[in-house]
Amino acid sequence: MISNVIWRTAIRGGFILSVLMTAYACNKPETQTSNDLRFVRCDPNGKYLPVASPGTVPPEDEVIFVCAGNPVEWFTDADFKFTIDFDPSATDLFESGKTHFDSAPDPTGKHKHGIKGQKVSNHAKKFQDHAYSIHPQGTPVPASDTTSDPHVIPM
Repeated sequence: MISNVIWRTAIRGGFILSVLMTAYACNKPETQTSNDLRFVRCDPNGKYLPVASPGTVPPEDEVIFVCAGNPVEWFTDADFKFTIDFDPSATDLFESGKTHFDSAPDPTGKHKHGIKGQKVSNHAKKFQDHAYSIHPQGTPVPASDTTSDPHVIPM
């Protein structure tokens, strides 16, 4: 008689446990990883990209997604000037319409040199990939050292 009570309690407990586990699995938040653009978001504060010698950006910043009005800035803490060159047809990417940018000494003193506040245009073609090159000034860079392949993609 006691064994029947134990079995009934165990079966009910197992049933309740399985219902709770199923409910948890159904309400589990979706993982924030994907092989597409589903989870890409623009940072309203913009993008600040460190430039290292010999004219590279970190791998996690080689492809950035930006929205209209976002500022994009490049900076270096090393003692060299650099230029940024986009394809001449990318005149719609930034509000200034420029495709060539020269670094200048940082007036705030936070960094050695930088290219400040290039705002993404409202007229930039969404999802169009804009590759660019970084050229350190005064230092010739062999092609084998330019392992960086940076891109800006407006959303």
